[in-house]
Amino acid sequence: MKKRIIITIAILLVFIFGVASYFFVCGGNPQIENFDAVSGDYKIIANAAMKYYNALSYKAERRTLILYDGHMEVSNSINPLVDRAVINLNEEEKSAIKTVNEEFSYGYLWVTDDYVIFWEDETKYYGLIYSENPLSTIWDIKSDWYEGMEYHRINSNWYEIGAFGR
Repeated sequence: MKKRIIITIAILLVFIFGVASYFFVCGGNPQIENFDAVSGDYKIIANAAMKYYNALSYKAERRTLILYDGHMEVSNSINPLVDRAVINLNEEEKSAIKTVNEEFSYGYLWVTDDYVIFWEDETKYYGLIYSENPLSTIWDIKSDWYEGMEYHRINSNWYEIGAFGR
């Protein structure tokens, strides 16, 4: 009898964990409804931001960039006299900014050489992360400053992060 109870509890836990994993990590629908159609534009902007970050001679932990209509600009750098910059973009990147600004009208990015986070606004309630190793980045962010952050897998390089209230 004990064996059956233990097996039943184990099966229930596996089922509950599977359902929770589906909704919190890899399932459900992204908040950006047409992400497959616009992901190329997001990747163009992420790559442009990382290219800028990698070209800097002085690298802080991360840079905050603001997207405008035709350019990106460093917003609150550690050394604004040295690092303040306007990043001019090519026509493809300018077009991609328009797509990104439809969802993220504030155009607020965190950039490092490993990842880019598109934040909805400065409250960091909702974001979209691009990284070659997004789960590692998510765990770092959770341990450093945003313990209650939830995440949702869109594909292998893109995750939604924030406070979804699920």
